[in-house]
Amino acid sequence: MDNLFFLRGFFPAIAIISSVGVAGWVVTTWLRVKNGYPLDGSWGQAIYPR
Repeated sequence: MDNLFFLRGFFPAIAIISSVGVAGWVVTTWLRVKNGYPLDGSWGQAIYPR
């Protein structure tokens, strides 16, 4: 029961860190598309958005 209380204290921090990471990835991808840099495909090949 004490472990559950311990995890409940860290859950908001984990959720915030995850959200900031996803938001950073989205902003980085948006900036790359906006400025004409190629995106990376699943195998590392360059994908040029139109």
